Amino acid sequence: MKKNNIELKLVIAGIILFIFCVATAFFWYKIFKDEKVAITNLTIALRDQGKGVDVESLVPKSDKDAKSLPAYSFDIMNTGDQEGYYQVLIEDSVKKDSDGEISQDRLLRSQLKYELKLNGSVIASDLLSTVENNVLDNRVIDAKKTNTYDLRIWLPLDVKNWQKINYKYEQK
Repeated sequence: MKKNNIELKLVIAGIILFIFCVATAFFWYKIFKDEKVAITNLTIALRDQGKGVDVESLVPKSDKDAKSLPAYSFDIMNTGDQEGYYQVLIEDSVKKDSDGEISQDRLLRSQLKYELKLNGSVIASDLLSTVENNVLDNRVIDAKKTNTYDLRIWLPLDVKNWQKINYKYEQK
């Protein structure tokens, strides 16, 4: 009889231990699971394709005069129901000549200044060479929100060696 009583207690203890392990695993999963699954619709809308650098009248300008340049304006809209993450990148577009050679007569990023506005407020203004990994801005946008950007690029007054013939800054 004593042997049956010990076996019954071991079976009950085993069942309790099994339930404890399952419950612990369930709560561990609920507390520490990674919920990074989100479906978001981001839309980029170009409002005005202004010139970042006016190549017809390419002369150095003061920061004040550069504010009168037409801006390259665009909107980032989150049309989804979840917040979304995005980056605003700038890339140099390099054109090749008829021989397939890349032109060496390009303005350097260190010769150009930029200003980036987000929803009417300046968020960055510096030389283009200070932009790391081509990222002008990165942020999270809430659902059903729109961020409006204005980008201006110009030659600052203190730029050197900008008068070389055929200098261009190509925008992509």
